[in-house]
Amino acid sequence: RKGLDALLPALQQLPLDVQLIVAGKPGAAPRYVAMVRELGLESRVHFLGSQDDLVPAYRAADCLVHPTLEDIYAMVVLEAMAHGLPVVVSGPVHCGISRELHDGQEALLLHDPRDSAALARLVRAVLDDAGLADRLRGQGLAFAQAHTWERAALEYEALYQQALSIRSL
Repeated sequence: RKGLDALLPALQQLPLDVQLIVAGKPGAAPRYVAMVRELGLESRVHFLGSQDDLVPAYRAADCLVHPTLEDIYAMVVLEAMAHGLPVVVSGPVHCGISRELHDGQEALLLHDPRDSAALARLVRAVLDDAGLADRLRGQGLAFAQAHTWERAALEYEALYQQALSIRSL
């Protein structure tokens, strides 16, 4: 579901110094380990497993790539933006947070998360174009700062207060 089926072949199309770090513990991990071997990517793909703290991974990364087939919101995208990472993520049909993003501004949106060639082009654009990466970092960080838990709580509290005032009428 998170897009490794497209991401691994996309990695083959990227320069040899590009590494992939996979965080989380997918149920299909053995299948992906075998796929990595089949594609000859053993030295370039690193499975971290489940992590209590992703901050070191965010700090080590040049960008976050999330070609998900289905994700209601994708908090990982918001977290990566909050850590100043440029983001490549599936478009709004496949990923809820993308409904709030503008392609080329806060993130690069992948319209078909199964398209390895398109995914490789977007990742290469982030890695090769420092101006684009800087713009994505800056606008992504601004987006993340506007979508904090504190802000969400305040908005829900305001809605609750509004509902109470309507009810008392």
